[in-house]
Formats: sequence, structure tokens, C-alpha cells
Amino acid sequence: MTMPFAGHQKFYRALLTGSCAFALNRGLISLLLPINRRVIERMHGHRLTTQAADDLAAFVTGGAGSFVTAWVVDGAHDPETFTDRLMNVIGRFAEEDR
Repeated sequence: MTMPFAGHQKFYRALLTGSCAFALNRGLISLLLPINRRVIERMHGHRLTTQAADDLAAFVTGGAGSFVTAWVVDGAHDPETFTDRLMNVIGRFAEEDR
């Protein structure tokens, strides 16, 4: 399996580091934040205040964006390795408190 943008790394590197990077990042955050907020609510239910859920969703969303940006910009070109690393992070995040 290859990630759709792996073949267009130069294009995405320019998007993530160029003059439009801030606007792109804000747009992606606004798109993904509500999704991550719902995931946080499902995982933690009523154990979090509204503010804590919002803060955690913002942290996760920003961190995921940063993870992808680092992969594209730093040149970790192997999409399978990146996908494995991303799934490991998501799996650990989703683990129940033990």
C-alpha cells in the first residue's frame, strides 16, 4: 500500500513549508478538530470537562498534523514505515487506562 501523496512529496513539502503553510494548517485543524473531539468524548465520556475535551482534541489534532509534516518535510520516504508508526501512536493513544 502506498499513501496517495507519497508520489507528490515535492508538492506537499512546498504546501507544508511555504507561504500558505499557516492557512493550510488552520484549514486542516478546523476540518479534523470536530472529528477528534468526538473520538475524545467517546473514549473518555463524562470524565472530562468541556474545556479539557476541547484542549485534548486540539492537542491531538495539532500533533497529528505535526507528525505528517515531519514525515513529508524531513524526508522519511517510506510510506509503509510511516503508516506503521502512525498506527502505533493511534493504538497507544486509544489504549484503556489499566
